[in-house]
Amino acid sequence: MGFETRKDNMTYKFAAALAALITSGTSSAFAEGTTFGEVGLSYDNFALGGDALNSGGGFPNEPENFHAGRVSARVGGIQDSGLSWGLQGHYLKSSLGDFVIPGEETNEGLKDAAQITATLGRYRNDAYFGVLAGIGSVSFTADDFDQDTTYRVIGAGAGFERGQWAYGGSLTFVDVISVDNPETLDNALIAKVQAEYALANDKSFVGFCATYTNGDNDVDSGSGADPVRGPGVGVYLRHRLGTWGLNNDVILNAGVDHLRLKENGSAGDEAIASTKAFVGVTVTFGKSKEPRAIRMADVADTTYAQALTPYVD
Repeated sequence: MGFETRKDNMTYKFAAALAALITSGTSSAFAEGTTFGEVGLSYDNFALGGDALNSGGGFPNEPENFHAGRVSARVGGIQDSGLSWGLQGHYLKSSLGDFVIPGEETNEGLKDAAQITATLGRYRNDAYFGVLAGIGSVSFTADDFDQDTTYRVIGAGAGFERGQWAYGGSLTFVDVISVDNPETLDNALIAKVQAEYALANDKSFVGFCATYTNGDNDVDSGSGADPVRGPGVGVYLRHRLGTWGLNNDVILNAGVDHLRLKENGSAGDEAIASTKAFVGVTVTFGKSKEPRAIRMADVADTTYAQALTPYVD
């Protein structure tokens, strides 16, 4: 009760601020300038390990492997003045509803997740700086439904494009605003750096991303919250397969991400590690292509960290 009460007033303020940000960004789309966007589908495969996996013993077991389908979309624009706005979102549905050991669903694993963020910034001379705010949720299977979490993200990012290279990063604060049994990431900072190289003819782009997460878990514990921290790395490829319609690219997206989180708990330290491989197709739309400098400033994959954190408790 106390946990929810502390968050309620902040939730309303956050919702109002997010609505104002979205309204400001959307209204700018009708001013002079350009717009861009994309929508995509992907298949994600997760492999888990580490001493936190199944550390509690007994059945049903926590899954070492599962897969998920993801749908994502983003839209944005740049006014002639340089003001840039954007909206990004994704929804992920896992296979764990069908995971059976032996004859029962898994008792700890991601069921689905969603996140939407709004950005507002300035883009000039192949350089971008902006702020971001958003809201997300993660839901878990079987007897971990009380860990279902709604959280917010607030941060800032910057990106640059110089010749064939694009690079940048973001710093994001993650704060839980609704949960019954807080086992997900809270009071956290996630730092991200990213670089991308354009290959011949600008048809293929190879990128690298690194993150570091520092937050809390089990914040309602009488012995105090448990620190959770750890690094992440990823590589990816964006390759233009062809065009659809007059000005729409069909893009292959593929890559591998690895995230390791360690909890320093009162009963000892435990770590969970996950490798995620993904492949999918994206179709672009709008008057122009989204500048790579803006993509470099994106928020990190926050739902990935939120899905893993309950394993370490």
